[in-house]
Amino acid sequence: MKKLLYSLLAAPLLFGMAACSDDKEAPDAEITAQFSGVYTVPDNNVLYVVEGNPVVVESVSVESTGDEQVAIGPVTYIWNGFDMGTTPVTPFKYEISTDYLTKEYNLLSLRTNLLVVDHPLYTALVQYKIQVVPDEDSLPAGATYLGAPAEVESQTLIEK
Repeated sequence: MKKLLYSLLAAPLLFGMAACSDDKEAPDAEITAQFSGVYTVPDNNVLYVVEGNPVVVESVSVESTGDEQVAIGPVTYIWNGFDMGTTPVTPFKYEISTDYLTKEYNLLSLRTNLLVVDHPLYTALVQYKIQVVPDEDSLPAGATYLGAPAEVESQTLIEK
């Protein structure tokens, strides 16, 4: 009887030591956001917004640059390290008021889950530098207003 008891007690330890190996590499994918209500300057990785006007993320999408089919989950908007909110459904539109934001450089991060068939769950992060200016006269030379939704380039970081 003791042998049976010891065997039953040892069984969970044997199963607990079995490890699952996940050798799959992160998929090649790019997450892009379309903005409106902001200004861009060619060859400058900063978005500009006039104080009082909102920063509007019109949509967030993912495109696979590899063989896998990918999708994204809810998008969380993070302003200077603080969660602003999450949008759970496409097109993941979000509006950020600039009434009380700092006029120095700010960091807008978009965090989402990257969903790939037969892969583990990945976290994807895209970041944009945004500067709030007091008025249109404070914009840098060559600034172009994005009144309609337009894609803004950034780099996607994907981690398990």
